[in-house]
Amino acid sequence: MLHLVSSAGQDNSRATAKLLHALGIDFAILGNEERCAGECARLVGESGLFDTLRERNMGVFHKYKFNRLMTTGAHAFDAFAFIYPAFGFNYPLDHSSTFFYSYIDQLKTDVD
Repeated sequence: MLHLVSSAGQDNSRATAKLLHALGIDFAILGNEERCAGECARLVGESGLFDTLRERNMGVFHKYKFNRLMTTGAHAFDAFAFIYPAFGFNYPLDHSSTFFYSYIDQLKTDVD
C-alpha cells in the first residue's frame, strides 16, 4: 500500500521517512510539488488563495497512484478531511501522530 506523505518542512519529512522506512511501509513524499493545503488562508477569509492552493494540490494528487494520504500538519489534516472531499478528494487520510501511535510498539527502542 503506497502512502503519499504531505509533510511540513524538510526536517519533518526526513523524520517521517525514517519512521516509515523502519516500519517497512511503501511511501512517497511530494517534495517540491507540495503546496500548503490552504486551510489557514480559508479560515482568515482568503477563499481565492484557498481555491488556488486546493486546485493545485488536487492536480498533483491526480498525477500519482496512491492508497492513502498522510499529513503531519493539523490544519492540512482538517482541510483534507473536511473541506477537500466536497471538491473530489476521496482518499483515505491519516495524521502522522495517530498513524505512528498504532505502530508504537514496533518503534520502541530496546533499552535493556
